[in-house]
Amino acid sequence: MNSSFQPHTKQTWLDAVRKELPDGKTLADLFIHTDVYDHDGFSWPGPQNQVRGTIPANEWKILAHCSGNSACLSALENGAEALWCKPGVGDSIDDFTQGIKFEFIHSLFDVSQLSDGDKLQWHTALSDVTKNGLLYWMSQSPADGEYQILEVLDTKKPSLFNLAATIAQQWQDQQNGWVVVHHVGSDFYGEIAWARAIREVFCKLGESKGMPRQLILLGQLKADNHDANQDLIRYSYSALSAVMGGYDFISGLPWGQGLDKYARLVQNIQHMMKHESKLHLFRDPMAGSYFIEEINRALVEEVLEHLQK
Repeated sequence: MNSSFQPHTKQTWLDAVRKELPDGKTLADLFIHTDVYDHDGFSWPGPQNQVRGTIPANEWKILAHCSGNSACLSALENGAEALWCKPGVGDSIDDFTQGIKFEFIHSLFDVSQLSDGDKLQWHTALSDVTKNGLLYWMSQSPADGEYQILEVLDTKKPSLFNLAATIAQQWQDQQNGWVVVHHVGSDFYGEIAWARAIREVFCKLGESKGMPRQLILLGQLKADNHDANQDLIRYSYSALSAVMGGYDFISGLPWGQGLDKYARLVQNIQHMMKHESKLHLFRDPMAGSYFIEEINRALVEEVLEHLQK
């Protein structure tokens, strides 16, 4: 090593920093006065997704897509924090909900397959065992109190344009908001920018229309189901991009359809991301990333321009 190198001490670092400070600024001006952590130490459910700019929700929920009561119980035993259920014609309310404490669990019920009479029965039955704010009713043709389901299968500009246009067109008629089920792909940076862009566009639409609505982003992770080792890697970076993008819920393959090992894999990856990596404790982990913010800015500008046509 070259012995003429300057010694790496704290004082030499401070001297170098002071030379770069703008006129009139001190080192104290560089201090961050906003708490990095935004978490109360508990994981009890609470009001979800108070959208502010591109800042993600404070903590995503590990979601289990379940086809019945046994699948729900199995998913909860393996650490699911929220349930995504789609009751069908003939499903029993009691059998579907038996043994599940819905008052402590975020629940998304897709009632698209039910008749109006069956919907009323499910609404009445579950309203007795849930508290306000924990249960989201979803439908492709929503009635009063239900959220509109919008499914997006890829992370391409046309899909983003169409999604924003659909939300803008439905804004006046939709009383609550939208649950966007987005199939998270392999474009790591693109997935992050895509989710942040639709959230920012949604906020701008709310400001322009003056009518508050709610946007719930549900990330659906995909896999080939041919090679568990490849799927492990794919799930890991897809889940990470969903967290960085600010999704409210992240789900893997449905439970109870013979592929529970893959559904369990997705949940375990998210538990590691929470309990070991502590990613849920940071308000906006991508804040200040010039690369992501530049992609996001360009996407938002293109979407807004598209909406004006």
